[in-house]
Amino acid sequence: MAASTRRATGPKPSPSTKLPPIRPTPQLPDAEAHAVLDLGWVRRRTGNPAAGELAQRAYDLYHSLDNRLGQANALRALGLVRQMTGDYTEAAQLAQRAYDLYHSLSNRAGQANALLDLCRVRRRTGDYPEAGELAQRAYDLYHSLDNRLGQANARLDLGWVRRLTGDYPEAGGLAQQAYDLYRALGNRQNEAWALLELARSRDSRNYTAAADLLERSRARFHELGDRKGEAEALTAAGDLQAATIGPEPALDTYRQALTLARQIHSPLDQAHALEGIASCHAALHHHREAVQSLREAIALYQRLGVAETARATDHLKQLETALRQSAHRGRGKEPHY
Repeated sequence: MAASTRRATGPKPSPSTKLPPIRPTPQLPDAEAHAVLDLGWVRRRTGNPAAGELAQRAYDLYHSLDNRLGQANALRALGLVRQMTGDYTEAAQLAQRAYDLYHSLSNRAGQANALLDLCRVRRRTGDYPEAGELAQRAYDLYHSLDNRLGQANARLDLGWVRRLTGDYPEAGGLAQQAYDLYRALGNRQNEAWALLELARSRDSRNYTAAADLLERSRARFHELGDRKGEAEALTAAGDLQAATIGPEPALDTYRQALTLARQIHSPLDQAHALEGIASCHAALHHHREAVQSLREAIALYQRLGVAETARATDHLKQLETALRQSAHRGRGKEPHY
């Protein structure tokens, strides 16, 4: 396979990203590549855009050593960075290349990991049937390997798809199964993701229980330095507040999520927070602010090519119609609807 020539884009890595020279030895010829890849995983979890450059560097090193397993792992890492920055087309291509390499190496665990990566891309772009099939295929592979962590990951992803297609009971059951497995394995990072999904799958009429799950999730993400997870938990908390206790507290929560999403250069999380801000402004009859925020969200959704575009566009048409009607009547006060 030819070496990838595309480099990560975005801010240059900070000085802390630079590694001290690691001198390969006959016993550890891949030591530098391993170290670079490991550092890239850490940077990605904390939302550092330098993670992409580290994954690319690791890939180049593995390629020079003809280490195909290392290449596959680096392609996966780079694909996950592309998911975070919203380049879903390239993320899918990288996951497929990783899958093909794992398959050629008969590495079933790697194949399952790449299938889940593809599942997440398809889920974000609205192809829910394929996303569900990919999650199930990954689960079956993990089960055949008795890989409990993988099984938990696949259950959580399948539950996410079920929630997005309206099957909240099954989504909640899958999230609970994943949470129980993560807890048994002592995986606190993924416990936080399962708590988040449990809250999203819960009936919003039980505000106290859902809010408690979201706060536990957010606090865990914050403790572990997972800023993307924290941004998602904040947006979910805003969604819950907007649906229950009102737009004013939700507006503040969405703004916190937006600040964090901008810090980690995550356009999808920015768009979700902006859409929430727009909904709060609309509920408070601040229609001009709502239109402005929603237009920003839609611009991001359209660039990413995600499923949320249609919903947000329909909402924008409603808001713009309300503004036109207000202007036509010549009233200073914006309409309520």
